[in-house]
Amino acid sequence: MTENPSSLQLDDNILEALVHTLANDRRIRVSACLPQILNDVANSQSDVVSSRRGERKGRWEHARATALAEMLQRILKNNTRAEEWCHVEGEWNTFMRDLDSGRRQNSGEQRALKALVEPAIEALSPLLTFLPCSEKVVEEKLQWARGFYARAVFSLLRVHLHGVAETEFIIWLRRYEWNVELSTLLQPFMKSEVEPLEKELAFHFQDGKKTARRDQPQHFFSFLLQMYEQYTMNTSTHGWTLVTTMGHDVLNLVALGSVRLASTAASVFCNAYDWFEGSAFLAEKDFTVHVVNSFIDFLSRAEGRIHKSSQLLLADIILFPTAFHIFLDSARVTAEKSFATGSRVLWRLEFLAVETPDAFNTYCGTHHMLRCLEAIVRRLSVVFTLLPSYAVSLWERTIIPSLSSFLCMLDSAVVVDTAMPLGGILLSVELLNCVHVMHAVAEEWVERLRDVAAAAATLEHITQWEGEHTHRTSHRITAWITQQMRGPHRTVGDVHTLNTLLHTLAQGRTTAHAMVSEEVKQCLARLTTEEERRQLREYCTAVGMESVAAVLLQITA
Repeated sequence: MTENPSSLQLDDNILEALVHTLANDRRIRVSACLPQILNDVANSQSDVVSSRRGERKGRWEHARATALAEMLQRILKNNTRAEEWCHVEGEWNTFMRDLDSGRRQNSGEQRALKALVEPAIEALSPLLTFLPCSEKVVEEKLQWARGFYARAVFSLLRVHLHGVAETEFIIWLRRYEWNVELSTLLQPFMKSEVEPLEKELAFHFQDGKKTARRDQPQHFFSFLLQMYEQYTMNTSTHGWTLVTTMGHDVLNLVALGSVRLASTAASVFCNAYDWFEGSAFLAEKDFTVHVVNSFIDFLSRAEGRIHKSSQLLLADIILFPTAFHIFLDSARVTAEKSFATGSRVLWRLEFLAVETPDAFNTYCGTHHMLRCLEAIVRRLSVVFTLLPSYAVSLWERTIIPSLSSFLCMLDSAVVVDTAMPLGGILLSVELLNCVHVMHAVAEEWVERLRDVAAAAATLEHITQWEGEHTHRTSHRITAWITQQMRGPHRTVGDVHTLNTLLHTLAQGRTTAHAMVSEEVKQCLARLTTEEERRQLREYCTAVGMESVAAVLLQITA
């Protein structure tokens, strides 16, 4: 029986290694060195087999790529027919599926992009030569060629990123590391559609140009948005767009060009405006805040018009931490100032002020501060969709300090003017309204910022303050009612003042207001007899003091 040549070769390798080992060390035994020799020879044989498999696979890819290139060469030379393009596209898709199948068999690891691009460039070489020199080509043939090219790039990237979620697609595009490996493959498209826009952008925003004034960075972002609108229109008109129904639209050719344009735009902006970490111009807070505001406006307008990975790349570069923190600090100062300016800004609410300017100012200040903070949170939501971690910075640098300042301002407002005890009581009641409203909105913000540990602590502080102030207010009201309503010498003014207080309490919808109202009822029940309550209720009903009448009726019931 004839022996297998490979087995004979393996035996020769073992024998040769054994003789070599024994010759070097005559004291060693065969049984001691043979296992290591067998292991080394087996590994060597495995490497040889893998190398031969790789060579065979490389020859197969080369043969398939050459065949595809010849088919493309023929179709580009002849008159265009739809059936021919469909046939070539079918062959290309089969080629990609075979590459994908081979990738899965190799332990399921993603194939290196370079290993995919090399056979693809070989297969598409006639097309890569044809597209840049297509000025005098029939429009129909050009449209077919561009459409085939766009779908070919899409299928190649789908093989490379097989099984990757859409979010990871976006991150992969944003990293822009693919630019080197895909430069040759993407050159026809980039040279035709992206490079002209890059040159125009760089021309208008360089030193000495009126369009690049440092105090007007908003012009850059407006111009960039126009560039993207032009880019979208051109790619659609020229036949580069790819419509897919497979959820992989982030991988299309237009998206790649969009990311490259974003990378160039970020570089141009940073050079034109000295916009980078450590720049001396960051010390000019007005300039820094203006740039960040202008960029946020750009992001708001770009949504749905510019690819998300392009927005992410721009946001990463433009909104670097130092600049964003300066913006947040400025937002905090604005929010804190809004408490003091609320009554002036919301001047129409002066008609609601009864006899308590302090309570009115506190009420207006709270609502103005609340609107200011809510506007900041809402405005930055477009940033948080791209950079979720920045929401933590907003809470830590803006919301928490603002809420702490708010509580300090309320503490200052608690000081009661002894000359006007009712004014102090009404102010205390109004403070309950203010802190309840702020607490409710802060809870909504915490829902958006679940990962911020300090958020819960801040809410606990507000809750504690509300509880303590509820207790203080109840005690103060009880003392005042006891002083005013005890005995038979009540005046009409005393009853009118009580009606004002009860009316104010009735407007509050919080648990704290309900607790204080209940305390008032119990106090009145202790201080008056049933007959006194009946007479007082009839009087209040007759003169229109409905709040006192309603409370007395509840006590009687």
